[in-house]
Amino acid sequence: MSKTRRQIAERVSIECSIDMRDSKAILDAIFQQMSDALARGEEVKLSGFGSFRTHVSPERMGRNPKTGKPALISERQRITFKPSKALVGRLAQGDK
Repeated sequence: MSKTRRQIAERVSIECSIDMRDSKAILDAIFQQMSDALARGEEVKLSGFGSFRTHVSPERMGRNPKTGKPALISERQRITFKPSKALVGRLAQGDK
């Protein structure tokens, strides 16, 4: 099951005893700061969680899945995530 932004905001609201509107605003500000940093090419490190960074995938040849004809796939920027050792350990233990 996936978590939505609203579900996360509700949980933050409950655990921090703050208004839902404030929780949403805080969550939006965090995501905006992360997005802005990644757009500038900066790495975003969240201690105990992991790191987000941008990576440039070089131009390459691929295939059109409908026709099977070769097609050039242009260079593009991607976001990668590397989990922290703490997160990997927690997932290995089966904590939910």
